[in-house]
Amino acid sequence: MQLPANAVVYAISVRVMAEIPTATTFTVTCEGHTFSTTPVPVKAGRTDPGTAGAPITIGTAPSSIVIVPDRIPANDSGKIRVTAHYYVVAPPAN
Repeated sequence: MQLPANAVVYAISVRVMAEIPTATTFTVTCEGHTFSTTPVPVKAGRTDPGTAGAPITIGTAPSSIVIVPDRIPANDSGKIRVTAHYYVVAPPAN
């Protein structure tokens, strides 16, 4: 998932929908900032508000949200719902 250029990011919240195999926790990062308030357990139903690294401003190019597991997952069966809370700053048109 990418965040648009010139966005101010307030939070990147997550919910684990299906357990991530092999890993025990993960963190959520963007632009070098960690948004997860603690390492998030990989069990289904676990959540994190994602406010630890906020707010940040994205530069003139889009930026990616990165999920960083503590161990390489055994397969791709894990699922995480990610919600980015941001607004895009634009100068007036006239």
